[in-house]
Amino acid sequence: MKILQVNTATGRGSIGHIEEQIGNLVLQSGGDSTIAYSWGILQSNSNLLPIGSPSDRYLHALGARLFDNAGLLSAHATKQFLQQVEIINPDIIHLHNIHGYYLNYEILFSWLRKSRIPVVWTLHDCWPFTGHCAHFTYAKCDKWRSGCDNCKQLRAYPKSWLWDGSKRNYRRKKNAFSDIENLTLVTVSKWLENVVRQSFLKDYPIRQIYNGIDTETFSPQSAESDKAVRSRLGINNRYMLLVVCADWARHKEKGIDDIIKLSYLLPKKYAIVLVGMTKEQLRSIPSHIITVERIESQKELATFYSAADVVLNLSYEESMGMTTVEGLSCGTPSIVYNSTASPELVDTSTGFVFEPGDIEHISRQLPDICAKAGSMHTQCRERVLQHFNMTTQFQKYLELYHHLLSSK
Repeated sequence: MKILQVNTATGRGSIGHIEEQIGNLVLQSGGDSTIAYSWGILQSNSNLLPIGSPSDRYLHALGARLFDNAGLLSAHATKQFLQQVEIINPDIIHLHNIHGYYLNYEILFSWLRKSRIPVVWTLHDCWPFTGHCAHFTYAKCDKWRSGCDNCKQLRAYPKSWLWDGSKRNYRRKKNAFSDIENLTLVTVSKWLENVVRQSFLKDYPIRQIYNGIDTETFSPQSAESDKAVRSRLGINNRYMLLVVCADWARHKEKGIDDIIKLSYLLPKKYAIVLVGMTKEQLRSIPSHIITVERIESQKELATFYSAADVVLNLSYEESMGMTTVEGLSCGTPSIVYNSTASPELVDTSTGFVFEPGDIEHISRQLPDICAKAGSMHTQCRERVLQHFNMTTQFQKYLELYHHLLSSK
């Protein structure tokens, strides 16, 4: 069984790690795994197939900035990539994110339509069925249901400076992604599954598979490790509220403004630790918030999760919410908003759900939350082992691959 996965990046970010872990399972089962990517870390147990060049990505991103045509450039890079795919001749093509300024989706799906190779497409966000944005909840927009135009989020990823191409993009995506034989969609949450069933993709077979995490890496650390992290941050015996995000500048909907507002309501016995900042972003954060630059090492990140009393995920938009699950796996409960996929990740013994933006309520409840958090470690860990363990979750992809091949 030869599996080809396609994603923007490899070895970086949650999806980069996910495709690597799926590839490892394919290899362990005796199959052949190739990962196609645009950029990332060039270390993998799978075969690696680069798509395009840095200059191609730059020109694609520039075109998207000027004309709102993300996914409609990179024609030459896409054709070259497909020539390599024909040589590999995979049994299954597994798409992840095809946006990110590296592929031409019309050329790609035209080829897929003709090839009749079974395709699994894991939707990690809403970009495939909107005219522009990757998420629409924060903007309170529902044009994706019938047809986008006059986009409210041109300055959101994939950013456009001059042109609103949302009406054209919606139409061209709908045309490109329709009538693909042997296409199965996978959504990473029940919330996203429900949304997709209301979109123009609703007629495809849809399966829901949560993203899995490495529960050995993300696990409760020793008391000495927790103490060392707290000492390094200057927290010591204060309550540690951990916030993790990969790209704060690009994702205001992740709740950075609410976190800053909350920080001004809390007494000194609480310490907010913000992980994922760039050096430039550090200047805009109040000095009483402890900031840490992006952490690439999952093992190091696990020490932060383990040392924290609570993980704060005040995001308005989550296709799933990996930071919540990573924290739970390290024995740390999470505070989440009652929005998109976040509430389905926790239950009453592993987390606390608040209405979006209700900062004052969170601040009033924090004493009780932190008092309870210490007794929730075991339940948090057990919830992840039961629902979000990578071996269990990604085995479902292998079962899906075999099912598609037997059907073919």
